[in-house]
Amino acid sequence: MRKSIRTIVACMFIITTFRMAHASTLLLCGGAQVVEDEVVTQDGRPQLKEVWRWRPEQSKEMPVPMMRKFITTDDCKAVSGGKEVLITSSGDAVALVSHVTGKTLFYATVKNAHSAEILPSGLIAVASSSAESNDGDRIVLFDRNRPDAPVATLPLSAAHGVVWDRKREVLWALGGKELLQVHVSGNATHPSLVVERRVPIPPGEGHDLQIAGDAALLYVTNSKAVFEVDPETLTFRRFQTFAGMKNIKSLSINPGSGQLVYTQADPGVWWTYTLHFMNPAQEIVLPSMIYKARWFLP
Repeated sequence: MRKSIRTIVACMFIITTFRMAHASTLLLCGGAQVVEDEVVTQDGRPQLKEVWRWRPEQSKEMPVPMMRKFITTDDCKAVSGGKEVLITSSGDAVALVSHVTGKTLFYATVKNAHSAEILPSGLIAVASSSAESNDGDRIVLFDRNRPDAPVATLPLSAAHGVVWDRKREVLWALGGKELLQVHVSGNATHPSLVVERRVPIPPGEGHDLQIAGDAALLYVTNSKAVFEVDPETLTFRRFQTFAGMKNIKSLSINPGSGQLVYTQADPGVWWTYTLHFMNPAQEIVLPSMIYKARWFLP
């Protein structure tokens, strides 16, 4: 019995250590790759140390035409307890990649894909943003076991963000002008998406959507400001940490340390060469451009 207890405690320690280790690393995307970096200090200044990298041409599981769609990755997030990484590209693609082996587990063509989320049922929701053709401006749902075969869609103009709310068991979806609370029902073969609540966002084009670790708040960025949103009342208030700041492309809060990382578009472009932190305030100038940064949160 004592041996069993010691084994359980040891396993809990290993799991906790794994989570803490990844809580200090970042996923960065923006070009034809996704990189996981550890934040380290060198000569008194923060630096990035690469610990993991994914490039589409290394994915033998994908056909070459699909690889080419990942030339402009625009979102990346750890899912499935940190075992997998979900990647989208405005080059019209989404992929689910094993963080352990680097193997591509799922891929699909999605017009101007801007964000994705994996649901407890194994479904994958993707925000398909504006497109000149008629196959964008919607949320697209996939069964992770059936690559490149949509099973449901929901119209949403300029769709840019999706996050799963574990507490309320709903999907939040951000468009250019509105925020939706979506109920997902049915099974993986025949799911349905039903809008339960719909609210306009403050003036400005909706861009990034995140949820607090305790699901107490949603964070919404648009072209003009950053907002905290109460999921119960759907009221928006300015996130004072970003007072007066525009064109915030991504934000992510480390639940362990409280440190916030964000990207802000450089003048005249949609990308940046600078990684910004708050709590404490720091900056890291990068050798290549990035679009979004996310704490690796299992």
